Parts: sequence; structure tokens; C-alpha cells
Amino acid sequence: MIELFLRYEFLQNALYAGILIGFLAPLLGVFLVVRRLSLIADALSHIALAGIAASLFIGKTWPQLPIAGLIRWGCSFRLSVRCSLRS
Repeated sequence: MIELFLRYEFLQNALYAGILIGFLAPLLGVFLVVRRLSLIADALSHIALAGIAASLFIGKTWPQLPIAGLIRWGCSFRLSVRCSLRS
């Protein structure tokens, strides 16, 4: 099986990238946990963007719908995170 990785250059690059990420990702994760940095704000911005996109996809006739989708998706994400942190 390893012969396939050594035969093709793009698989060698994928193997090297996987090994590099395998070493660096846990170090970054430990750093974030020790520093108690939270990435909730980043996740909330991505959820809000998904809410706007879904609202635009669902209903293109109402111009106020993207803002309502932003509020709906953002509040539901916030409540789900809050409920999961309490348990």
C-alpha cells in the first residue's frame, strides 16, 4: 500500500501534508485549550453567513428575509451552545 504513495508525486505531497498537519494540529489545539481561547465568535459568524445564504436560497421574493434568517440561525446556534455548556 505504501508503494502507491511513493509512486505518484501528488500522493507523496498528500502524505507529507497529512504528516505535517498531524503534528501541528494537536500542538495548536493544546495551545488554544491552555490559553482558554474560544472560537465561538468565529463559529457564530460562519453560522450567520449560512443563515443568510439559506434565507436567500429559500425565498428570493422577500428582501427582509436574509436578516430574519441571520437572526434566526444565530439565535438558534447561541441557544444550542448555551444548552450544551450547561449540561
